[in-house]
This record gives sequence, C-alpha cells and structure tokens, in this order.
Amino acid sequence: VNLDKMSDEYSLLLTEIQILTKNKCKYLLQCKKVEISNDARNNNNLLYITMPYFKNGDLESEINRRKKSRSLYYQDTIVRYIHQIILGVDYLHNNNIIHRDLKPSNILVTDKYNLKICDFNTSKILEAPKFQDKRLHTQIGTPFYMSPECVDNRKYNFKTDIWSIGCILYELMELDIAFNCNHIGRLLIKIHGGKFNKFKKSHCYAS
Repeated sequence: VNLDKMSDEYSLLLTEIQILTKNKCKYLLQCKKVEISNDARNNNNLLYITMPYFKNGDLESEINRRKKSRSLYYQDTIVRYIHQIILGVDYLHNNNIIHRDLKPSNILVTDKYNLKICDFNTSKILEAPKFQDKRLHTQIGTPFYMSPECVDNRKYNFKTDIWSIGCILYELMELDIAFNCNHIGRLLIKIHGGKFNKFKKSHCYAS
C-alpha cells in the first residue's frame, strides 16, 4: 500500500490492520506481518501486509464453480459453513465490531475447506459499553447483501451483519443470489420489501 497516495482512507486501513493483527478467532483472517518501508527511488512510504495464501480462493469462486457444474452443496457442508461464519461474526460483535460487508467474496476457503472471514476495511469498531445501543447511519456494503436499514439509509447496528449471513445461506442453498436483479433501483425495492427470489432447490434439503 502506497501511504503517500492515501487521503481519507487512513482510518479504514488502521481499522483493518487492528482487526487483522489482534483477533484471536480461527474463523477470521489474521496477518503474519505488518511493516513500513521507504522506497528511496520514488520517495514513497510503503506499507506491507503479509497474509497467508489460500489456494482454494474465496467462497464466491467455490459457489460459481458449483453453479457451473450444477453440483449442490451437501446439507452438512452448508451447516458447517454457516456455523463457522456465525462464530466469526459473533467474535467480531463481542469485540464491538460490525463487519458491514459480509459476502461470499469476503470469505476465504482454507486447504481443509474451512472458512475465514476477511476484508475488514469497511468494518466499524464501536466504543464500549454503548455498543448494543449504537446506531450507525453510513450506507456501506455490497447492495446484494445489504440489509433494508442500509438500503433505506436508516440507522442500523450489528444486526445488519445477520441479514448478510441470511443472504449467504440462501446462496449456498440455491447457488444464486437471494435478491438477484439487474436494475439497482428495483433491487433496493426488493430488499426493502424482503422479496427474495423463491426457493427452487429447497426440496433437496431437510426441513
């Protein structure tokens, strides 16, 4: 990261580094090393963040591969994945952090096919002890996974992450996005009304 080319993004970067270096949860990504050096040739201050390599990529890539091959997840795998995501998010919330951009592309798949939540540059660390009563008002996140509070530009709290988990669960079951729409205006209306696409593959799973 070229620090000299950053302007208003310092706080987001510091938040991400803080979470990456301090978290003790095996379902959250951790960095191995953070260092700053000066590029004498270009006179730039550079930040290096060293993180593990995940050869299996992210959950979005895995879902897309299954979608192309029409290979549904086993129910046990879905339960295990969602359980791991919930444990990771629970750790964040217990430490006064809202992720604010949970989605399959921000979840990495390990060699043993376990999950690690990543990409904390939009996360928000709230001051304790007022965390449970805190309401944010910044519209942030990826539209397909945003909660109604966010798309309506209303105040929200940690529950916005729970909505995103629900969207991820739908996608693991259907191999498709819950609120799939090619027009941003209609998409936001569908999310506002909670009108997700009908389940087509629910018969494949136990009720």
